[in-house]
Amino acid sequence: MKPGEYEVENGITLLAVLAVAGGPTEYADLKSIKISRTGQEDQAVAEMSTFEDAILSDGDGYVVAQSFR
Repeated sequence: MKPGEYEVENGITLLAVLAVAGGPTEYADLKSIKISRTGQEDQAVAEMSTFEDAILSDGDGYVVAQSFR
């Protein structure tokens, strides 16, 4: 709901960060979330685990794509 940069503690889950940002919109495609990790290629959360238990590290970013229904 509120895109932007948020300073959070290291080791926080992606689910917790989504909550800090006001949660996903009704158009969010939670199956296509990608995490950007410094020094690595962007990685789909589905390849790592699920957004509920994906752990973010210092400097990570993520993108939640829109779903066009």
